[in-house]
Order: sequence, then C-alpha cells, then structure tokens
Amino acid sequence: MAANNTLREQLKSDLAMAKGKNVFLKFKELTMLTYSPKAPLIPPVEDNNNQPLLMKESFQETPEEDHLEIVGTLQEALRDSEQSFRSFVENLNGVLFVLTPSGLFSYVSPQWKEAFGYESSETIGQPFQAFIHPDDVPCCFAFLQQVMESGEKQSGIEYRVLCKDGTYLWYRANASAVKDPSNGTLTLVGIGRDITERKRAEDALRFSNVILSTIQETMVEGILAVDMENNFISWNKNFVDMWGIPLDIMNAKSDELALQSVLDMLVDPVLFLDGVRRLYADLTAICHDELTLKDGRIFERRTSPIIGSDNFRYGRVWYFLDITERKQYEYALTHSQSCNSRSKSLSGGYL
Repeated sequence: MAANNTLREQLKSDLAMAKGKNVFLKFKELTMLTYSPKAPLIPPVEDNNNQPLLMKESFQETPEEDHLEIVGTLQEALRDSEQSFRSFVENLNGVLFVLTPSGLFSYVSPQWKEAFGYESSETIGQPFQAFIHPDDVPCCFAFLQQVMESGEKQSGIEYRVLCKDGTYLWYRANASAVKDPSNGTLTLVGIGRDITERKRAEDALRFSNVILSTIQETMVEGILAVDMENNFISWNKNFVDMWGIPLDIMNAKSDELALQSVLDMLVDPVLFLDGVRRLYADLTAICHDELTLKDGRIFERRTSPIIGSDNFRYGRVWYFLDITERKQYEYALTHSQSCNSRSKSLSGGYL
C-alpha cells in the first residue's frame, strides 16, 4: 500500500510537470503501466547466465481498487492540466503553431483564424510556404532547419503572413524543438506576434530619413548636427568638402577632434574655439556670424539648438555657407562706388 501511495504521488508530480501534447502522452504511458494488477515497478535483475534474479521482488501487487484509484487520479490531473493548457492558449498574446520537420502544420491555436482568417481545417497538413510571402520563404525554411538541427530555442525571425483576404501582416516568431516521448520525433513549436504596426512605423521613419537626407544633400550649405554630448549625428557632403576634414575623423563622430583639425585654417583660431565652446555651453543660444579663413575664404555661420515639439533638446545644428564670392562682389561694388564718389568730387572741384 505504501508503494502504491508513492506511485500515486509520483504520477501527480509527473502530470503537474507535463505540458501540452506531452500531457496526453504521459497519461497514456502511465495508464498502460498500471493497467495490469501485477505491474512491474522494479526492472528484473539477471545473473551471468541471463537468468532472472529477485523475480519475486520485481513485481508489486496492485489491488484492483488501488488501480482504479490511480487511474481516477490520472484522469483528474489530466482534466486539470488540459484546462490549464486551454486557458494558456486562449489568453496567449500571439499565435501558437506546431510544424512537422518537413514544415507541415500539425496545430494552430484559435488566434490563427482571428489573425489571418483561415479555419484550422484549411491549415492543418498544409506546408507553411503556402501562408508566407514568397520573398520570406527562404529565411523561414532556414529558421526551421536551424531549430530542428540545433534542438535549441531560436528567436527573432520576421516574415510576412498571407491573410485570407489577400493582405499581408508582419510577424516575429520564437520557436523551439520539442521531442515526442512516444517515438522520439521532433516538432517545431512556435509563437508568432504581430509586428505590423512597428514595421509601418519603421517604414515611415525610413521614408522621412530619405527625404531629410535628400534635402540635406541638395542644400548649398554645409550642415552638421551634434547630440547633447557634442558627438556627430548627421552631416552632408558639403560640410566635409568645405572644411576638408579627414574621413577617419568624421567617422569618429567627435566634434572635439574635428575642431582641432580645422583650427589652423582660421585667421583667429582662439576666438573661433572660444565661440564654439560658449555656444555649446548655452543650450538656448542662437548665433549668426562670419568666419574668415587664412586662404581668403569667408564662411557664414548659423547655429541653433535642436528642440522637439515637447521642448526636449536633442543637440545642436550648424550651417556653414561659403560667401567668399558674395563678399568679393560687395567689396568690389563698394570700392567702385567709393571711387566714383571721389571722382565726382574731384571733377566738381575743377568746374
């Protein structure tokens, strides 16, 4: 009787640990074990001549009433486990699916129909390729192979699922290989979650960045944007060409390195450096001035903080425009006007 109590407790423990399909396999396995009134609880031990020893101790009497009680315990535990599994699946934030090693669906959770419109009868036994965007089939097949070959959990696969109405939804899935204890075969158990809205937001952001980059590259100014730590966020080709900053310094994204590389180009490097640091120190400062370079060029400089609609500060943007030709024209025009004025004055003196 003590042995039977121990067996019942072990069965309860085993069923409590069983999950999903394994619950039913465990129930079948354990029910078959206790079906006979004489159930082998200890494997027989053989001597060197392959003759059984301790045969009497190898079997334990299982009275019929105890057998019925054990089966009742199994059935009760199975019902509880099945209810827990059903509750888990119904409340899952995603779609649970099971694939055979060849990629055929053997199970889909109720969310499958809610998400994609297909009945389970239209899905079970069908290859996963029938429900995936053609461009995503190769990566999904490679993912299936990786799970099956490694036997370990894999995550992060993103793909498009074909809905019954002809539209596509983006999904991201995690999956693991589960071994069937009855025959040792592997199946893929996965959970997919809808990431369509995230993908749309990423596409919109990517489109905005393309527009911004296009506008930035077509502007005549050299543009540089830095974050709150004065590290480069973005720049255009005109900025690099105007200042002649080496590519390795640009790739380092360090404003300090860039400043040191251009100081020798300025007529007054000390004044320039002090001005830049003062502007960085004042998060609200706006500046519009001119810089004179030793090679005769003159840059117009404008800068202002980058502030979001929520008043959050992201950094600072700098604009540089080569106004050398304009300045030369203005100087020539002013000089010409001055000469004409003096000429008229002199001519008036002789009249």
